Amino acid sequence: MLVILGLIGGLALIIAAIVMSVKLFFIFKKPEEIIAKNKESGASASTFVKKYPEANPQIYRTTFTLIGFIFSIGLAIAAFSWTVYDRTASLDGDIFIPDEFEIEPPQTRQEPPPPPPPPPPEIEIIEDDVEVEDEPDIFDVEVEPEEVIEIPEYVEEAPEEDEIFTIVEDMPEFPGGEAALMRYLASIPYPPIARENDIEGSVFIRFIIDRDGRVIDAEVVRGADRLLNEAALRHIRNMPNWSPGRQRGQPVRVQYTVPIRFRLD
Repeated sequence: MLVILGLIGGLALIIAAIVMSVKLFFIFKKPEEIIAKNKESGASASTFVKKYPEANPQIYRTTFTLIGFIFSIGLAIAAFSWTVYDRTASLDGDIFIPDEFEIEPPQTRQEPPPPPPPPPPEIEIIEDDVEVEDEPDIFDVEVEPEEVIEIPEYVEEAPEEDEIFTIVEDMPEFPGGEAALMRYLASIPYPPIARENDIEGSVFIRFIIDRDGRVIDAEVVRGADRLLNEAALRHIRNMPNWSPGRQRGQPVRVQYTVPIRFRLD
């Protein structure tokens, strides 16, 4: 490949040298000689320089074109017909190639076998001269019968008839509920004499709701004027019967304390 490139470069230099030679020929040709040679025809100097065939390089254009075409064809033919041989390495001297190769297996290091385990220790059996009785002694054991303990059943004691409670499982209830009780206490009539004398105060009445719902044992715990105390007691004793309170399902007596306030508007 390098040879082909060198050949192409040489031909290109030759063509370039020919073209430069022709140009130099026309450059160094003296125009005075051309003008003197053609004055006899009566033409001007500028006409001689431009029209004289020896001074006009265009007349050689066809010749140079043919020369370049011939060189191009020749160069192409030479490039395609050039034979390039592959370089082969030559060996000097005789080389002996054996027919068979013996491949030695790789040598592996063999570890020595482990030493045998030590023998187990011998166990000496010592005979015991002590005689063992085959049949153990049997003792008669008398087992006394277990005493049966009777657990008495727990029986809830019924509340005593005279016991008075303040809090029970089912509290007594005024007819109509607590709201009706508040309306009844607020409807107590004001004593006329106490009203005329502008007497006010609060009276605390304690009473018992009996097992049948009646109001009993009403008394003044903390009172005010005598007129107000009597009016409060009278009003409490006139209350309707309540629903009795119950403890463990049995009706019991329950104690109540209510405040009654007398106030003039």
